[in-house]
Amino acid sequence: MLALAGAAVVVSVLLTVLGVIDPLVELALGWLVLAVVPACLASLGVTAVRARRRNVTAASRCARAERILGDATPETATVAALLESLLSIPGTEIFHSLRLGGAAPASADHAVVRGNIVFLLEAQRRPSQSSTLHSAADEFRALLGPDIEVIPLVLVHPQSAAPCARISADGAHLATVGQALERVGDTLAYSFGDWRARPDLRASLVSTLA
Repeated sequence: MLALAGAAVVVSVLLTVLGVIDPLVELALGWLVLAVVPACLASLGVTAVRARRRNVTAASRCARAERILGDATPETATVAALLESLLSIPGTEIFHSLRLGGAAPASADHAVVRGNIVFLLEAQRRPSQSSTLHSAADEFRALLGPDIEVIPLVLVHPQSAAPCARISADGAHLATVGQALERVGDTLAYSFGDWRARPDLRASLVSTLA
């Protein structure tokens, strides 16, 4: 459009010099060009801003996706989606469907990790359901090393608003999904200044993905 506007100016000047059009007509064309050019520039600016926003959004989504490892099961997909809100804390990673083999296999539905802190999460429909997450946490501690803090947390879905017990019979912490998100988020945010990347921890957890 800018090229067309420039061509119109050149053509109008030439036609005026040759006496083909009246100077008043040329003046009118000039004012028209002055009105069109800023509009063209504004349109180009808006297009550039929109393109940049799309690129930034796409890059942000890609960066978030790289911090989600493993596939959640259909039964835990809802919890998995809610856990993604924790990715707003820099350095946080989420792992789904972790399994350890051996004589006594250990598993966890999810793990939320940042620095040397690992939250092992198990989703349950009934608070009274037994859990092996506490013993699984011991197995993960043995795998990850003594400098890694492994915290087991069972996510329950209470049928009423009545509060449930905080500790299960197996020794694992119990919490609703909302309570868990708040606790995990507060813990990771509190350790913000002490955080450092742990590629060794990441590799160990990747090796347990089902």
